[in-house]
Amino acid sequence: MSRFLRVTLIVAVALAAADSAIVVLAVPQLLVDFGQSITSTAWVVTAYNLAAAIAGVVVVVAAARLRTRSLLAAGLVVFAAATIGCSLAPSLSVLVALRAVQGIGGALVLASAFVELGPAVWAAAAAIGAAAGPALGGTLTQVFDWRAIFVAQAPVAVVAVLAALRSEDVGLRSRGLGRPDATASVGLISGALVGALFLAVVLLVEGHGFSPLAAAGMVSILPVSALAVRWRFPSASVPAGVIVLAGGLALFSVAPGSIPVNVAALAACGAGLGICLPPTSEDAGVMGVASRHAGIVLGLLLLAPMLSDDLSHNADSAKTKGIVMVLKAPVPLLDKIPLTINLYRALRSSGHGKLPDFTSAFDKARRADADAVPKLDALQQSLDQIQKDAIASSFRRPFAVAAILALLALVPIGAGRVAAVARLPA
Repeated sequence: MSRFLRVTLIVAVALAAADSAIVVLAVPQLLVDFGQSITSTAWVVTAYNLAAAIAGVVVVVAAARLRTRSLLAAGLVVFAAATIGCSLAPSLSVLVALRAVQGIGGALVLASAFVELGPAVWAAAAAIGAAAGPALGGTLTQVFDWRAIFVAQAPVAVVAVLAALRSEDVGLRSRGLGRPDATASVGLISGALVGALFLAVVLLVEGHGFSPLAAAGMVSILPVSALAVRWRFPSASVPAGVIVLAGGLALFSVAPGSIPVNVAALAACGAGLGICLPPTSEDAGVMGVASRHAGIVLGLLLLAPMLSDDLSHNADSAKTKGIVMVLKAPVPLLDKIPLTINLYRALRSSGHGKLPDFTSAFDKARRADADAVPKLDALQQSLDQIQKDAIASSFRRPFAVAAILALLALVPIGAGRVAAVARLPA
């Protein structure tokens, strides 16, 4: 295989891994375009990972009868076709279905490319792709449109089919399917990475008001940090990487409302990912494909409902604090009465568990009394801060749970090392 085709295949592996989270920053635009609920729209993310996990299990079960060249070619054709379909999807239901098909193709690509590229190159490409997914998707969404995410991938997948036709044609078991302890570790690490790849993105957009492009720039710290640490400390121990990853997630939970802390947390998560995921993925082998995506689904199932519940609770608490603040505000009584009525209407229209938009109410109050503008501005800023604090604090518990998931990966890692020592000759 030529160097060009080999590089193309490496990029295809990175894209198949990146697709786990590549549409996260496109979700707000998808909500506007398709007009569906957040829960329904989130299936654009979940469908890919769930289908990839199931397909990965099927590949492992049927590994004895599979050959790498045909599996790689089939996976790339399915991935390319589904990717083109996603770019043209007329509805959310069609997009979700095509994302599931794309996930099947992605799993076939990842499983078969493990043999073609070798464990080290494959693991590095998959790890960097996973870390870069949100930044790549956010940039394409902001500069063009969410459909550009899939338009950009299609040519790579099509060209990679040529690489598949010239790849090795050996049994999928030729390099082994992987070790069970590493497979479990990859699943837990991937579940924890939901914090860095999903929660962090939502926090930046919803909590700090970042645009998709700005959020993409921020989360690009992840792959940059992963690459830098992997290059600088190639022999760093896997447990150390897991602890650094858990520390970054814990840092998010301590001060989610602080942008400098968020930057440090992203850098730590990227560093931990760069240290622990590539070598663990190497040892997990083909079985790691299923466990990686299953871990992401597990993380989504654990953390997304938790975040939603805390956002709802904190939104209601913020409303109460806001009412008290308005009543105590040093605003003239003749301005406060109509302002309070309009704010109450905004509260009523927002519904239970949702934060209101007070902009219209304050704009009316400013037009009614120009002399009270400074006091009204100060009050609005205070109410906005209460809302920002409510959103940010909602991320504390999910990030803490993500950190615990990371630390749990130390259990199978330790068990594997104990087993390896036990197998040594006396």
